[in-house]
Amino acid sequence: MGPVEAAAVTELKALGVKPETSALAAAALELARQLDNPRTSATAKSMCAGRLQEALDRLLELNPPEQEATPLDRIRTKLRLAEAEG
Repeated sequence: MGPVEAAAVTELKALGVKPETSALAAAALELARQLDNPRTSATAKSMCAGRLQEALDRLLELNPPEQEATPLDRIRTKLRLAEAEG
């Protein structure tokens, strides 16, 4: 496993996406492998790098990381619960 593929695997794990269940994730790994391959031409590597970035961006859009609730979020939740209880 080359450095680009290893980095892609790490990013996919952070997103909770498995290449076995996501075609886009599997494609991202194949693009990473092409970038690591010394036989891939510079032109092809340039295209692969752009497509890999697009794939990872799209995966992030589809699987946003959970955000911790802010103090304002907690206040809003308490207010909604109080209103619901009447």
